[in-house]
Amino acid sequence: MKRKSFSIYRISLFMFVLFCMCAKYTLAQTELLITYLDQTDENFSISEQGKLSFSKTDLIVYDGEQSPITIPISSIRKINVSSKSDNVSITENVITEQSNIVLYPNPAGDYICIKSSGSEKIAVSIYSITGQIMLQGKFYSGEQINISRFSPGLYIVKTDKKTIKFSKL
Repeated sequence: MKRKSFSIYRISLFMFVLFCMCAKYTLAQTELLITYLDQTDENFSISEQGKLSFSKTDLIVYDGEQSPITIPISSIRKINVSSKSDNVSITENVITEQSNIVLYPNPAGDYICIKSSGSEKIAVSIYSITGQIMLQGKFYSGEQINISRFSPGLYIVKTDKKTIKFSKL
């Protein structure tokens, strides 16, 4: 039961992140690449009249020209949204490999820490929800990373092994 509620939480969080990403790209969004759990890919070109939306269990893709396409969220592994107008590409893994990298606290105030089982520095990139690089660097496990200059909102942290979402209060 705990694993099922964790999955529902991850799907809900993913849907919220994707919704925020889509809000930014409502007019500029042009390409959507969906990778399914069976590792197959499907491309969609979204016109200015197109949109993405969610039901409780499905992603609904309307390209602006054809009938909407309904895709079960449970079958999606990864979604890549690309905008040709500003060359931004954000990839979000719905299901990530198990990794021993942990980000805390989440939600965060002025600092975050990334903990790893290794002793070497971790390459970290922090992106805003719009894809803007906010911070890049190499940090030791447990080292405080100053995010006090970030505006409140959602951010994506990428390391070599994991992508983690966090919110800044």
